[in-house]
Amino acid sequence: MASRSSRLTCPESCGWSVSMCASIASAAASGVSPLAMKPHWHRMTLAIDLFDVLDGEGIPGRLQRYGILLAATLLDKARTRMQLCGRLVVEIGGRDLGPALPGGHGRLLFAYVAANRERPVPRDELKDAIWPDDPPPQADNALSSLLSRLRRVLGADVLVGRGEVRLVVPADAWVDLEAAEAAIHRAQSAVARRDWPAGWGPAVVALVIARRGFLSGHELAWVQERRRRLEQIRWEALECHAAVSLGLGGTELAAGEKTARELVAAAPYRERGHGLLMELLAARGNPAEALRIYETLRNRLRDELGATPSPALRVLQGQLLRAGEPVA
Repeated sequence: MASRSSRLTCPESCGWSVSMCASIASAAASGVSPLAMKPHWHRMTLAIDLFDVLDGEGIPGRLQRYGILLAATLLDKARTRMQLCGRLVVEIGGRDLGPALPGGHGRLLFAYVAANRERPVPRDELKDAIWPDDPPPQADNALSSLLSRLRRVLGADVLVGRGEVRLVVPADAWVDLEAAEAAIHRAQSAVARRDWPAGWGPAVVALVIARRGFLSGHELAWVQERRRRLEQIRWEALECHAAVSLGLGGTELAAGEKTARELVAAAPYRERGHGLLMELLAARGNPAEALRIYETLRNRLRDELGATPSPALRVLQGQLLRAGEPVA
C-alpha cells in the first residue's frame, strides 16, 4: 500500500509521479500552518493551487480518507471559488451555490459576468453575449429577469449594478480561467530560468484547467474565443510540463514523454514539442524512436508545407546520429 506522502503527491486521477513535492505531504500532515514554514512556502503555494484546481477531480475527499490534515491556508483559499471550465462550480463565502444557479441562459450569463469580473459589463453587451443573433421579444426585460434570478442566488452584494453589471467577490477569489493564465505564466518563467521544481505545479494547474474545456454545447463567438485561448494554454502547459520532466529526469521522464506525445498529436507543426519528445525518448534510452519522430516531422513538413525542420531540430538529429555511431 502506498504511503500517505505518495498518495498526496501522486493523486490517482492525474497519473504523474511528483517525487520532488514530498515536502508538501509532510507539511500538510503536520497540521502546521505553511506561513510558519518559510523554507517550504513555495511548495505550499504549489499545493494551494493544486487543491483548488483538483477539487473538481475529487482529490480533497481522498486526502481526508488518507488522514492528511490540510493546512488552514489551503481551506481558506478555497472559500470563494468559481470553476467555469468543465463542471460549473460556484462557492462564495463557503456556500456551494452551483446547484441553485438558474439553468440555460442564466448559467451562460453568470459565466460571462464571472469571466469579465475585472470590469463592469454594460447591459447591451450582456444581451449581445447571450442572444447575439436572435434576441427574444423585449430582450431588456428578459435580461432583467435573468439578473434577478441570479441575484437571488448570489446575493445583491455579489451581483451589483443595473446599467452596468459587475460580480463583486474577494480580491483573492479563485477563478479557474484566471488561474490558468497566471499558472502558465509562472510555468514559462520557471522553465526560462531552468528552475524545474518551480515549474511543475503551475504547468499541471494550467494543463488540468485547459483540458476541461469551456461551456460545452455553446458556439457563441466569445465562447469560441475563450476555447481558443484555453487550447493555446494547453499546448503551452504540455510544453512546459515536458520540459520540466526532462530537466528533473529520473522517474519524471515517463510523464514527460506522455505529455510531449499529447502535444505532438494536438499541435503537429509545433516543432518544440517534437524536439522535447525526441530528447525525452533519448533520455529514456530510446534514440531510435527519437530519430523516427524526427523523420515523421521532416516528411510532414516537406509534403504538406514544402519546408524543412528548424536548425535546432536538425542539430538535435545530428547529435542523436553521432551518439549512435559505433566506437572505432
